[in-house]
Amino acid sequence: MGDLSSLQYLYLNGNELSGSIPPELGKLSKLQHLGLWANRLEGQIPDIFGKLKDLEFIWLNQNVLNGSIPSSIASSQRLRYLYVSANASSGHGARQFD
Repeated sequence: MGDLSSLQYLYLNGNELSGSIPPELGKLSKLQHLGLWANRLEGQIPDIFGKLKDLEFIWLNQNVLNGSIPSSIASSQRLRYLYVSANASSGHGARQFD
């Protein structure tokens, strides 16, 4: 992935990405916004997002993800919105955290 340690915004929407969400995203320690909607990502939502302390917005809607939303994401200090609609995941389509 190269040295992307200062990356704050990553939008890869509508690129027909497939497979699982790569665990390497967990190395983007400064990431604040992650947009992966409208792809063909499958599998479970990984708990790596709960380790990204600056992450505020996650868009995972319109994929083929399944399973539950990891509790580590819900306990994240800065996360404000998690969008997972149009997937097979358990939980709500969009969630706002206070």
